[in-house]
Amino acid sequence: MTAAGLRLPDGLVRGTSRTAAGRAWLDSLHGVVHRLARRWEFRVTGVLDSRYGAVLTVRGGPTGRAVLKLSPPGAEALAEAFGLAAYQGAAVPALYERDDALGALLVQELRPGTPLAESGLTDEQATEAVADVLDSLWSVPVARLERPRRLAEYTATRPAVLHARWTAAPGLAPEALLGAALRILEEWDDPPAPVILHNDLHHHNVLSSGGRWAAVDPKCSLGHREADLAPMLRNPWRAVEDVAELRARNRRRLRSLGAALGLDQDRARRYALANSLDLALWSASIGATDDAGYLAAVARSLW
Repeated sequence: MTAAGLRLPDGLVRGTSRTAAGRAWLDSLHGVVHRLARRWEFRVTGVLDSRYGAVLTVRGGPTGRAVLKLSPPGAEALAEAFGLAAYQGAAVPALYERDDALGALLVQELRPGTPLAESGLTDEQATEAVADVLDSLWSVPVARLERPRRLAEYTATRPAVLHARWTAAPGLAPEALLGAALRILEEWDDPPAPVILHNDLHHHNVLSSGGRWAAVDPKCSLGHREADLAPMLRNPWRAVEDVAELRARNRRRLRSLGAALGLDQDRARRYALANSLDLALWSASIGATDDAGYLAAVARSLW
């Protein structure tokens, strides 16, 4: 779909157009890209598929080849900019330029850039690749993260939201599952030695790059390492939807990651349960019923 002079993915336009702020951001994109192209000396050569933010391939300037990522300015865009800056030298693309006010990042183009979800690796091999990336990211000193947010601050806000959304869609999950998720979130705390969490590391956000794997789209905060497993336990997206199959797959993944990274498997399972139900109820609240049903199945598989 064309928006503001750029042919953007339909999913991005539909999702962003739900709010007046999102529509205004879409309308501003052509002007923002034009300004950044002059400042950073590039030309746009393509638009990549993305549901969250505009992702453009560009050529020119000092880097030759790069990717321009544009997100609606706000807390999430800042978390990505701060996280990518902190992770420099670890398993992430190089950061060339950033403009926090515009929600803009100019980053290394990962080549071939094949997502882990499309790599053809077995689930065991993909899990090993994720473990390697997580190990690299968690090795970064927490002092490098600008304006650090604590995951425990966020989880403390979620119980009231979950309860209200469940009341509006009680058929999505049994009340006992909701109660389990609420207890997990209410008890979630800060670890003695936090790490910089990626918070969105999964099979579609791990890309091949010159014989290694690199993470994109961090949404960083500080907290328990185990929380970073939640996204990968529900991905690749809807590849498996049966609760029993999801349970068996995720038990294997938890055992593998727990052994490789020295993690508390039960803590990882509990956070993933609460986080998946949170996302399921949010999806239901915006009318994304298929996604809500899948995420609820993931939560039940971790119960």
